This record gives sequence, C-alpha cells and structure tokens, in this order.
Amino acid sequence: MHCLSPLLAILTFLPFASSDATPLVIPWNTTRSYGPDGPWPVITVQVGSVSDKAGTQPLSTVDLHPGGIWESMVLRRDFCNNNNTNFADGSSLCLAKKAGLYYILSSETAQQGFTNEVGLVWQWDSNIVDDVSGAAVNVLDTMTIPALQGSFTVYNSTISAVQAWQIQLPDGTKYSAQVGTLSLGAPNRGIQQFSATVTGQTVPGFANAQGAVASNSWGLHYGSASLNQEGSLVFGGYDQSRALGSIGTFDLAAGFSMIANLLDVRIGVENGSSPFIEDSYTGLLKLNSSFNGVQPAVINPIVPYLFMSPETCAAVAEKLPVTFNSQVGLYIWNTADPQYERIVKSPAYLAFVFQIAGSDNLTIKISFQLLNLTLEAPIVNQTQQYFPCRPFYANDHSGNYCLGKAFLQAAFIGMNWQVEKFFMAQAPGPGVGASNIKSIEPNDTSISTDPIENFAVTWKRDWTGLFDTNNVRNTTALPTGATNRPKGTSAGNSKNLTSFPTGITNGQKDTSGSGVPSRYKAGIAVGVVAGALAVAVAGVVLLFYRRGRRTAMPLQEKDVSQKQDFQIHEKDGRPRVHETGEGLSHEADTDHGIHELDEGLCHEADADHGIHELDAMK
Repeated sequence: MHCLSPLLAILTFLPFASSDATPLVIPWNTTRSYGPDGPWPVITVQVGSVSDKAGTQPLSTVDLHPGGIWESMVLRRDFCNNNNTNFADGSSLCLAKKAGLYYILSSETAQQGFTNEVGLVWQWDSNIVDDVSGAAVNVLDTMTIPALQGSFTVYNSTISAVQAWQIQLPDGTKYSAQVGTLSLGAPNRGIQQFSATVTGQTVPGFANAQGAVASNSWGLHYGSASLNQEGSLVFGGYDQSRALGSIGTFDLAAGFSMIANLLDVRIGVENGSSPFIEDSYTGLLKLNSSFNGVQPAVINPIVPYLFMSPETCAAVAEKLPVTFNSQVGLYIWNTADPQYERIVKSPAYLAFVFQIAGSDNLTIKISFQLLNLTLEAPIVNQTQQYFPCRPFYANDHSGNYCLGKAFLQAAFIGMNWQVEKFFMAQAPGPGVGASNIKSIEPNDTSISTDPIENFAVTWKRDWTGLFDTNNVRNTTALPTGATNRPKGTSAGNSKNLTSFPTGITNGQKDTSGSGVPSRYKAGIAVGVVAGALAVAVAGVVLLFYRRGRRTAMPLQEKDVSQKQDFQIHEKDGRPRVHETGEGLSHEADTDHGIHELDEGLCHEADADHGIHELDAMK
C-alpha cells in the first residue's frame, strides 16, 4: 500500500492552476441503470490504481448512485463469492458484478488499517427507513471521476469498502444491494480527519482545495432512467436549467442531514382535464400533531422511496388503482385498470408543499409517469409496476418522513457545504433544453433559477392530455363497501395483496353530495329533463296515430332512463456510530491487471479474519 506523493498530486492539477475555476460537470452513464426498484441511473467512476508499462493506471471501474456524505460506499471484490453468490448469505445470486467491483487488495494506492472505525452501509439517516445490515472497512484510495472538462482524480478519497450489504423487507426476507454510492462531500473543507496524520478527501472538497472549482458545493437532479432523461450532477456549481421557479434555502440539521418541513401533499393536473373524479385533492398529508402543523422530511438520495406515514400513503393511494403488497411494503399498480393508463400518461402530478422563508411556499410536482416504477428480482418473483409510497414509522422515533430517489426525479437539490445550507427547487421534465452551468461561490446562500413555466413545456411531449366532453368517465360504480380487486396483477406475491396496510385508515374521502361531484349533478339533472321530454313527445305522436286510425306496429317498450355510472377507485384501507475490532476478511492478491466489467474475475481466497456486522440501527 502506498501514499501518492504530494508532488504528484500538485502536478496532476497544474492545468486548473492556469485557468479560472469552473464547475465540474459529471456525465451519467446513459447505457446502464439498475433496480431492483427503479430503474435508477448511475455515474461510472474508477477506483484504485495499478502500474504497468504505460505507467500508473486506474484499476476498477464501478457504477455508483450519487448520494451520501463523507465516504463513498463501494462494493468490493469479495462482495460476490467465487460461485457468484452473495457473501452476505452464501446462497442468493450476486447481481452486483454487473455494476463492477472494487479490487481493493490489487490497488497499489489503497490504504487500510489506519482506524478502528468500521465502514458504513447507511448514511444521511437512511437507517431510519431501511432495516440494513452489513460489513465494511474504511479505505483511502484514488478515485477518478469523469467530467466534461476531462477526468479528475481525487487522491486519498475516503471509501467504505463494502463486503456485505443487506436490506430487509417487511416480511423479514433480505436481499443484497447491487450498486454502491458516490459521496457528495462533507462540510467545511470536505475532509475526513481520521488521525493527526491521516486525512481522507471528498470529491467537491478536494476539487475546491486544488482550485478546480470555486467552492465545496454541488447541484443534483436525478432525472429519469425510464424516460431517458439524463440526470445532472455538478461539483462546485449547478445547472440552472434544472432548477425552476421558487428556490427554497434550508439550514442543515443535526448530523448534516437535509430536512425540510412539509405542509401538505396534494394531487393535481397541470393542464387539460383530470383523470380523477375531482380536479384536485388537498389535505392528503396526515400531520403529526406534535410538529405544530408541519411534517419534517429528510431528503436523501441513497434511499429509493417516498417514506411517509401509513395514514398519508393510504390517503394518496385510495385515489389510485393500486393495491398494497404487505410482503414488500409497497403499492402495486393495477395495470389492467383503464385508470392506470389515464393517470400515468396524463399531466397529473403528486405535489409536495414545503414551508420556506417568506410568504410563499415551495411546491414540488412529481408527474405520475415518474411514480410508475418497476419492481424486479430479488424483491419480487415477477416484474411489477409499483407506486413508490412506503408506509413506515421512523426507526429513531423522530417522526420524520424520508424522500428518496423517487422524489429526486422531479426535484433539484444543491448544497453549499461552506455555509452549511442546501437548496431545493422544482426540476424540469424530460424535454429540458441546453445546460446553463453556474458556479456556487463560497458564501452563496441562494441560487438562480429558470422560469417555472418551463415545467409544463418540458413535459409537453411526454404527456397525453385529457380533453373530454362534460368530463364523464367510462367507468363502473362499485357497491358500497366493496374493494376494487385488481385484475391482471402479476402473480408474484399476489397472495400478499391487500387494499391498504392492515389497521390503517383510508384517509379523508369527499362525502359532499353523496359522493357525486357537483359538476356531474347538473349533467344528470339535464339528462332527467331530456328524458321526460322524450316521453312526452312519444305520447303525443302515439295519440295522433291512434286518432287518425292509422295502422302501425306497436311501439316497442324502451328503457328511457339514462343511468350515469361513476367509478371511485377506493382501497381499504450524522452522528456516527462505530464498532471496533479486527479487520475484514482479505482477499489474496492475484495480479495487478486492469479488470474489465462482465469478464472473468480473478478469484481471491478469504483469510480467516472476523467480519464486523453493522446491525440495523433502530
């Protein structure tokens, strides 16, 4: 194991010393995305280094999801056993190989054993929503990041080299992670001080220290892999085209978490007619009375879902053709229901209203197209479309919600670590135009945005507007108290499908006018009058025929009553913790060659060192 000399580090960044600091625009890998609950996009980086005749070369190529603080969590070579099973359980198929694994013992620049602190498999409060366990070790090594300006190498990058990482489902079964994370930095100078002589670096902090960017900061919009919208990640700045309308500025909370206060959750439609019975629904957020009218929500790119209380999830889900699957703790779309297509292709959205300074609130609209995500193995046996609201109560009893990747498809977030503030704004749709890269200066407490009108413009090509006459839906009413059992739902896990989580109330329903919307009442009244006139006219005609003693066929009896049917789709309901001990199992070095993705991996024997378990943090 070697430390790169300070001279080499300085020489590497000479090109930046001769020009003004420019934000590092990081390209995404548009050819790959990963599940099992996405698809979620990735950024491809290189970790470690090895020498050959051409000089020092990057060692391992890995795909990572952007998110997290301090360490990047990177899956190491022995995450997969030699028989291609997961190290964590020794039996399930290891799917992580596709994203690339880190050959830690083959790296000539890796440093281990400098701390008794174990690595982490959770960050930014992700442990309060996911029941996670695993094993990891802290490492310092080179990490080469792609950038539009050219590759950028961070020396002594702080890494949590992960050997086991499991997530537990509500039914108790576990599955292993497939992709690691790319850290978004750390406060102040962005360094992690392990001891007086050992310092770990993060990407934006190191770039700022080298003069490559103006500040220790970043801007992020996840985009949508399913809709082929490339994400945006900029270190030292942000892309203004990804931030629309009002900007929310928030102070970092304890543990440097990003927490914003929710005021409401709503359903609406941007333009045209609504696919729902009503044009909009408000008051879907079921507030915890202890928070005085607001609901704190952690913004965390590491976790996948919209983690909200069972009451709030149920209030939203009762408006949708979905059924709750208790095994996975998620709502499955009923794709055979005509409402499914109407909703996910329409300009309808799920809105999150946040409290910000001043008189205005900040509303983030998530098109239902973005909430039509895919579950696949190992979470389910057969692929299913799902709505990503996970009913939960925080493990730390904080009462906080947690909004993950599903939310960040439609929201821009940015960070200025140097003033410990983060930013949030509405993100555009898949039709977003050219980038407009801006720097974040060291003392910036706000950023500029593009017009909010760009939201509808950038979604125009992907929405199918609904323009109906009198807005009458072709649906069938349900008997009182009946549940809308899904038809054609995937067989996988079907025995666990229920209308709502057991014991959870359905939330508020519109009870005005006996459940018939006001705009339909006028139509029904007109229909009744028209029917009465038709009967009167028929009677007069019949009378004239009889008086004229004309021969005619008897009038056939017809049901002149026009029954109006309406279907309501109802469903019932970082403070850091460390463990000390011996090192992780080590793999024997085989060769120092560069390992290509998806090719034969060299097999490395495990030593007999103990494995540290990171128990689920309660």
